[in-house]
Amino acid sequence: MKSERNNSVLLTKKSILSSRVLASLCVPLLLLGVQQTALAESSESSDYFDPVEIVNDYQRDGLSETDRQVNSFAKTALLNQATDIQLALAKGEYANVTQHIHPKKGVQFSMYAYVQPNKDKRFSRQQFATYLKKSRVRFTWGEMDGSGNKLVIPLPTYLDEWVQAVDFNNADVTINQSQGFGNSLNNIESVYPYANAQYAIVDFYNKGSKEYDGMDWRVMRLVFEQYQGKSYLVAVVNDEWTI
Repeated sequence: MKSERNNSVLLTKKSILSSRVLASLCVPLLLLGVQQTALAESSESSDYFDPVEIVNDYQRDGLSETDRQVNSFAKTALLNQATDIQLALAKGEYANVTQHIHPKKGVQFSMYAYVQPNKDKRFSRQQFATYLKKSRVRFTWGEMDGSGNKLVIPLPTYLDEWVQAVDFNNADVTINQSQGFGNSLNNIESVYPYANAQYAIVDFYNKGSKEYDGMDWRVMRLVFEQYQGKSYLVAVVNDEWTI
């Protein structure tokens, strides 16, 4: 499956799109509204965590110094959680993701940037844990760009071969600021609107290689939703250049 994906997609991208420049879009970074109790519970920092620089607009939002510190703390806690999930996926320690999944809504997986809530595959916490063990049970995840073939594989294989979180070990990380834009529609902000502080979207962006002029860029978007004062994972959305 990796061979089909890499050969049919990346080589076609290079031959057709080698001169095209990817456009970047700056989306205002919006503050995450979380309760003080949630901040205390989320404050543990992993030893490996290296805080990334995030653009902020504190100078024009009129926040007090205390409010700024609280929101900065909330961002750091969210980045810690997102990084924990990314590393668990990258190491193949999929069971460690279970605790982060939304206890009521579960987690949804989208193959590409266009999210389809009524079509994309969704697992509850229990289902996710169950089908990690039942690795012979296959699911239809969607259709692959280029070939149009349906992707029918077990959950662990999907995480390993499609999500491929190992590609994001040295990624650029942003909150509520989409990275990587191809010719497919990115509707994630309309499905998971973060303007009301209910959702937060963490992008892990791999800018691609010089060999393919950056057209093999990839993004993994982790979507979080507030529930009872805590952030939980509700979606894993992959994105890449499509034909």
